[in-house]
Amino acid sequence: MELTDYLAFLAILVSLLSALYSRQAVVNSKRANNISLHAHMTSICDELNSFMHCFRGMHLPDFDRLHEFKNKAVLPSEIYFSASTHQFILEIFDRCKLHHMYLSVAETGEQFNEYEIRDEYESEGKLVQKALELAIQETKNAIA
Repeated sequence: MELTDYLAFLAILVSLLSALYSRQAVVNSKRANNISLHAHMTSICDELNSFMHCFRGMHLPDFDRLHEFKNKAVLPSEIYFSASTHQFILEIFDRCKLHHMYLSVAETGEQFNEYEIRDEYESEGKLVQKALELAIQETKNAIA
């Protein structure tokens, strides 16, 4: 064997090691992306859970809490969850915003019965719980 044969063999060895290293880098990159995706999905689930607890007791979400829910759950859900789950979360937000507006008017004593609106508004908590269950299921499926 001549020197050129040794150099060719060495070049093949280096290229094989490079390919193995590249493959490992791709695997690690995919794993890191899945972890990041899971973290974002989990934070949306945490916000849904937090928002669900707003419907327990005498107090209902106010305008600031609705705005926080929109920024932490509704808007990011469009990126990280399926269209149907995002649409469901968006509908909850729209319904809560509407109930909050009606409740604000009802508290002035005009046109609406405050207690009926409160009952309807409180029922949104069950829908938030259903949205949370959907989001958790999608999060589990994303990491599987």
